[in-house]
Amino acid sequence: MWLSISSCRIVKMTIEIYGHYSPPAKKPITKQFFINSFSLPNGENSGQEKVSFGDEPIEDYPSLVSLIMYYKSKNETEQMCGGTLITDQHILTAAHCWGAANTKTFKAVLGSRHKFHAENDDGDAIEFERDSVSIHPYYSGPIDYAHDTAVVTLPRKVKQSSAIKPIRLAKKVYKDNVRVVGWGRKDCKGGLPDRYLYAKGWIVDYKECEKAWNDFLHESHICAKFKNNKGDDTGSDRGDSGGPLLATAADGKDVQIGIVCKSLKKYQPKVCTKVSVPMVYTKVPGDEKFIKSIAPSAEFV
Repeated sequence: MWLSISSCRIVKMTIEIYGHYSPPAKKPITKQFFINSFSLPNGENSGQEKVSFGDEPIEDYPSLVSLIMYYKSKNETEQMCGGTLITDQHILTAAHCWGAANTKTFKAVLGSRHKFHAENDDGDAIEFERDSVSIHPYYSGPIDYAHDTAVVTLPRKVKQSSAIKPIRLAKKVYKDNVRVVGWGRKDCKGGLPDRYLYAKGWIVDYKECEKAWNDFLHESHICAKFKNNKGDDTGSDRGDSGGPLLATAADGKDVQIGIVCKSLKKYQPKVCTKVSVPMVYTKVPGDEKFIKSIAPSAEFV
């Protein structure tokens, strides 16, 4: 059931502001929030899925990286965030992924649809330490998540192949063929998938997004909304943090325009409710100077 709210009405809600880090090590920030009107899903089945679980080869997204926590003493791993390879030795991801990470050792899984291990000989898994992560100096943390950008410097170069290639980064916000890709959950009830999912969407005008987010939006952000193949609202979710917001550049090739940052949700026991506001991404063009300071060979177009 959809609760329709008239376009001139302001709704006061208590919401939870999430970065999409997984698992949630801290309780999300809860705050009174005034939202310009949207259609609010209400009911047992209102959690909307991402685009269907496909069998797209990893060659479709060869820059995609799964970042996982690695507990050496137990030889156990735990999903954390996504990221993208931007040179043969650097990964672009979200700064908020690292604030609550409870281990010093991590792994980057490359060239694989599976989040925990390389599926074939073209894949790779590289262990690295927390001190190899560089956080944007102006990252503000919750609630704003301004400049939510981090770069991982791997201990060795990766061998590039059809399944492992750096993504080009955007000097401007391209708006054609917008997609988000990652290992985040499909809906508010579901678990985290083993293989990546994607969703198609469009860029939302900054002023429109600013009205929805009020003082929680920063100039370092861009916003997008998504529909799945059934026409329902969808998008990035918990587990997608740090992953790419992609678009098609003028030459017809993929370029990364954003980094998965945050969204507004209110999840209640046994009931999926989702506030349908634009999802927020760190604007890659705005953080070019920082990214290039850590990864000088990253290509911006």
